[in-house]
Amino acid sequence: MEKQRKVFCIGIDLGGTFIKGGIIDLQGNLLVSNQVDTQAGAGPEQVVKNIANLVEMLIKDFKQDKSLIVGIGLGAPGIIDSEKGIAVCSHNLHFDNFELAKKLKEKTGFEVKIANDANLALLGEVLFGGAKASKNALMITLGTGVGGGAVIDGKLLQGNKSAGAEFGHSVICVDGNKCSCGRKGCLEAYASATALIKQTKEAMKNNKSSKMWAIKNIDLVNGKTAFDYEKTDATAKQVVENYIKYLATGLTNFSNVFRPEVILIGGGISNQGENLICRLQKEVDKQVFASKETPKVKIKKAELGTNAGVLGSIGLFYN
Repeated sequence: MEKQRKVFCIGIDLGGTFIKGGIIDLQGNLLVSNQVDTQAGAGPEQVVKNIANLVEMLIKDFKQDKSLIVGIGLGAPGIIDSEKGIAVCSHNLHFDNFELAKKLKEKTGFEVKIANDANLALLGEVLFGGAKASKNALMITLGTGVGGGAVIDGKLLQGNKSAGAEFGHSVICVDGNKCSCGRKGCLEAYASATALIKQTKEAMKNNKSSKMWAIKNIDLVNGKTAFDYEKTDATAKQVVENYIKYLATGLTNFSNVFRPEVILIGGGISNQGENLICRLQKEVDKQVFASKETPKVKIKKAELGTNAGVLGSIGLFYN
């Protein structure tokens, strides 16, 4: 069958600074890869032109018949209407109801399917990474914000017009810290890398004797700072413990709602590895509803790193 012959996919991860791309096969092998500048400030049409140029570069390096490529699977940040192929809202890229799939198909000739970048990253992990073969899996990414994705009963859960699975904007503290979305108390306002940096700085300001001041300049605080000093500094330890409590509260809520087999943690903070994962697992095990009677929710670090979205692209065509 024709569909069976098309065994490769072009995967595109569209970011605010760079556009990363690759050609993968059905086994998740990344055969060629490259990246170009996004140039978001130049407008949506220029971004599409840059994606098309990247696709051309990938095809040139591929050195196989491009008729074997099923299409382009693209992940973009923001609210993405996968069914209509429209980037409804993506502030960093200046997309506003932009017909991204249609424009890119016109430039490249390939069928184009698009999805939210976090959703595509989760698809990659389910197909080839830390959630491989899981029918129910969540992914939480801890970066500037808190992103997320869900695969339920083997299908990507996107919600009405693909606007769902915004886990970062679930409230864990009523009338709490203000979130970038305008609400108060969202998980993003407590568990993003941005929030952790803010918490670390506030703790340092409140305790001038903290060993974290060894970094000299408070502007050098990052998502690692409190973790780096927690074994030798009580202030840093308290920051980390509070952070884990906030994040675990969100993970427990999601566990109670979806009861996934696994929740993957991605983003820069996930690089703390088992020091983070084991403590989150302990808290979720303790807090989750009916923990003795219901299946355990495994907390794991995402495995595919920055390639997750590119690898997940084939899931938009074969899943």
